[in-house]
Amino acid sequence: MAKYKDAIDLYDDDGKLLKSNVTIDRISPVVNKGALNVIDLTKRTVAVNFAGIEDALKTGKMGGKSNQILGRSMSCSCVKDCDALTAKIKDMVQVAPGDDTKITKVGGGKMILVEVPTARMNAAATYDVASTVVAAATTYALVDQYKVGMFDGSYIKELSGVPTRRPWTCRAAMSSRSCPSRRTTKVSATHSVTFRPTTRS
Repeated sequence: MAKYKDAIDLYDDDGKLLKSNVTIDRISPVVNKGALNVIDLTKRTVAVNFAGIEDALKTGKMGGKSNQILGRSMSCSCVKDCDALTAKIKDMVQVAPGDDTKITKVGGGKMILVEVPTARMNAAATYDVASTVVAAATTYALVDQYKVGMFDGSYIKELSGVPTRRPWTCRAAMSSRSCPSRRTTKVSATHSVTFRPTTRS
């Protein structure tokens, strides 16, 4: 590993000096366990915005206020049912009881932070396993909690962010040309939308 002469001072969250003149190579996650733990936790943690999902399902708005599925509305008390949804999500995300899966409630249930178990990260072939497994678990938790029928299942998937079977999916909105049966607003070239590749099955 390369060695560097550049040195820094390390401080804790309160501004207290921990150590002076630490060379750059000493804080690399390759050799520094603390730095590695921070990176590992960052990769394993996914936020689920229950308040945002609840509002999106109720109003049909997603990807910004200009993108809305008109005429579609579903009443789901995601914040109120946070504990029930969290239990369902954890049951699907964890690999085995007692592993390092962890879910933290934030803002009284408006949001949760899901720490995906290390076993899933180690077995993954791609970088997006954490977000994918949490998105899928959240979607199925909503479907199960609110007894969503087969004709409204795709509505839940679009608004909760789970990858779909289409090769390219626009999370903000879909044009009526790509999905004639879905009533949507037209996406203009000025709207900022995010496309994400998904696996065709």
